[in-house]
Amino acid sequence: IVSYGAMLRCSETERIMWDDVTFSQEKHASGVPKAMCITIRALEGSTFKTHSCSVEFRFASVDKVGICPVQAMWGWMHMCARMWGALPQPVFTFSVDHVRKAFQSVAAAALGGAPTDFGLHSLRAGAATDAEERGWSISEIMFMGRWRSPTVLVYLRQGDKWLQELGL
Repeated sequence: IVSYGAMLRCSETERIMWDDVTFSQEKHASGVPKAMCITIRALEGSTFKTHSCSVEFRFASVDKVGICPVQAMWGWMHMCARMWGALPQPVFTFSVDHVRKAFQSVAAAALGGAPTDFGLHSLRAGAATDAEERGWSISEIMFMGRWRSPTVLVYLRQGDKWLQELGL
């Protein structure tokens, strides 16, 4: 949910540490914080498109049952603390292969098709496509997803149309 909400790459998601996650002090009646900030750090020696070494993503929570990155991360943090007595580093301790297989099974069951029709980049592509459908410009999607080239067009459902218009 967090990866989708921030258009994160697998490598970015697996580098999130608990020190990179902050929750607002203000909470809903349910006890869930009203907001969360996650800082994604660039690999050592590299920078993001913004020429910075880190990018912050802010999420607002909703005080109802649903798909909410703040609720998901808050729940994960509390579950980890109960299970292990401390928070693991990094936040997500699963191997990328384990997460990929789980995601492929769930996506295939929910949407139909073969598990191999889906990959973890499906989340990134889906988030970019949803942003486009909500009226975001290509440059806004590129900025949010940290794309440096027209490669972003491959991720969009309308990507074929854009690629043809660019003569690519």
